Amino acid sequence: MIIGIAVCREEDYNALRAIIEDAHEIPTAWQDFIKQADAAQQFWKEQGNSVIRVEIAAPAFLLWCTQRGAKADAAAMHRFASYVAEGNTVD
Repeated sequence: MIIGIAVCREEDYNALRAIIEDAHEIPTAWQDFIKQADAAQQFWKEQGNSVIRVEIAAPAFLLWCTQRGAKADAAAMHRFASYVAEGNTVD
């Protein structure tokens, strides 16, 4: 199974948090966000899965959510990462 792990560049993190409807569900600090991503990546690898880190940029994520009529929230970030990890692109 391929697992997508959502990550973003440090300089983009505040912009991403600003659009996430439930930003309180993700860490305030980028460093803590990355630590969570690292832990998730390790967990899924230990379960025998292939893991792909998917860099999320706010504009592409918003477009993807809009195209699907989805809320831009923490759960959607995980769905977006899975979508991209499976080889799909965002137009």
